[in-house]
Amino acid sequence: MTRPPGKPARGPLAAPPAAPPGGAPIEALYCHVPFCRPICPFCPFAVHGDNPPLHPPFPEALDMELALAAARHAHLLAPIRSLYVGGGTPSRLSLAEVEILLAQVRRHFPLAPGAEVAFELNP
Repeated sequence: MTRPPGKPARGPLAAPPAAPPGGAPIEALYCHVPFCRPICPFCPFAVHGDNPPLHPPFPEALDMELALAAARHAHLLAPIRSLYVGGGTPSRLSLAEVEILLAQVRRHFPLAPGAEVAFELNP
């Protein structure tokens, strides 16, 4: 997941342009977990068939995305009142992977006391 020194970032992890000034405070956050056991034929979302070897690189990629989003919207950050983890199927993650995901969110986006935290769960 790391790139060689001196090689510019490209693709979805490239540094985004600065967010425009102003706007409403960000109080809700959605984290997408792209793993599904079966992929539903009607699903329009970015998902992958569940493949446990793909799980280890996911936390590092998510951490980079969260860092970029927090930096881009730093002037709008407020304590997060609602965190929704969907997908895909976040229940495909192990308990340890869920704990890592929550720690990463908290590192970049402070959660308000009593924040709602919801996970989409499918069999």
